[in-house]
Order: sequence, then C-alpha cells, then structure tokens
Amino acid sequence: MTTPTAAVVGQLTPDLALSVDELPEPGSSAGDGNLFGWAGGHLHLPLTGAKVVDTTGGGDAFVAAPTASLLRGDPYPEAARRATAASGATVSHAGGRPDLTGPAARG
Repeated sequence: MTTPTAAVVGQLTPDLALSVDELPEPGSSAGDGNLFGWAGGHLHLPLTGAKVVDTTGGGDAFVAAPTASLLRGDPYPEAARRATAASGATVSHAGGRPDLTGPAARG
C-alpha cells in the first residue's frame, strides 16, 4: 500500500535530479522505484524490497548517500544505487539510524 503524492523532485546537483512518485506507508511494501536523471542519461531503480517499519530518516538517507558518493567522484548511476540502498536500509527498522557501513553503504 502506498500513499499517492505529487511527484517529489529534488535537485541533487545542477546536473542530477530525482523523482519519487509514491511514498510508502509503514507496514507496507514500498512502491515501484525511483527515477534518477542527469544530463545525458537516466536510471530507474527498483526499491530494495525492504518492509517499511519507520520512514524516519528515509529521505535524509536518500539524499545523504548520493551526496557523499558524488563528492567522492562516483558516477551518477553509482550515486543513485547508493541512494536507494541507504534509504531502504533506513526505513526497514524503527528509529531511522541504520548501520550504513556494510552492504547498504556500498549499494
């Protein structure tokens, strides 16, 4: 079950944008995925499949992970994968503070 929203769009860099069409409700499986677009390309990534327990921090992780990735010089597709993995790891448990040093951090 998801909550329909107007598209939530964020501009991560002058060249990289993201779009989320649905926001999951706690206790549900998440929606379809996320669309990332940049000059010269785009990538649709399915969500991790994690059961949503608590959405606290999910958006923060979704922005922080690709920001750190891009600052390291990673390509846009890698930054997008990290956004999806970090957000999935964050919403899969209560409290919004996952361990992002393991596989979730590596995308």
